[in-house]
Amino acid sequence: MIKNKRYIIALPKQGVNVNGYGSIPKIGGIIDVSPSRAVTRYLFRCKEEYNLQPKLIAHLLNTSFGGLEKFAFEFPEIEAEKGKLDKGEKDRVTEDMVAYEIAQRYSTKYHKENPLDYMEDVRRVVQGFESLDLK
Repeated sequence: MIKNKRYIIALPKQGVNVNGYGSIPKIGGIIDVSPSRAVTRYLFRCKEEYNLQPKLIAHLLNTSFGGLEKFAFEFPEIEAEKGKLDKGEKDRVTEDMVAYEIAQRYSTKYHKENPLDYMEDVRRVVQGFESLDLK
């Protein structure tokens, strides 16, 4: 059985010239079975609210940007030894890891290397995941 995983989506901020794309959140989270499916599902989730053409955007990301899987990475699951980290500390470590990964992905193209630049988006995604249980 294929297991669903939590994915962080980090879409390109520029270069996708399709109506509605500029308005969608470029950083988000979704649950799916693979990175490429997660990106496609995220685009379809944004379809109604932002009047998107998700198939066209997915096609452009796949052909012109090197593949859909480049824009998703697995949400890190921190497993601490009992008594080492409380929930708050675990959440902060997770947020830091996700913000760092996004900063690394965006640094060369957008020159924003500071993970703190992405912390607001990361916290929004993490809070969305908190209500979901994958077990």
